[in-house]
Amino acid sequence: MLAKLAEFQTLLERLFVFTAEVVDLLTLRTLHFDEIILGHNVLIVAKSYQR
Repeated sequence: MLAKLAEFQTLLERLFVFTAEVVDLLTLRTLHFDEIILGHNVLIVAKSYQR
């Protein structure tokens, strides 16, 4: 039972990290679109992610 729970927890952690990476990518693409197409200048503060 504990082995299955640990496996499920690992799966959820990987899904969470993947979702965060997708959101980060989409946010950066949206900001890039806004800057290039609409001509807005947006200050982007880079964050360092520890993995």
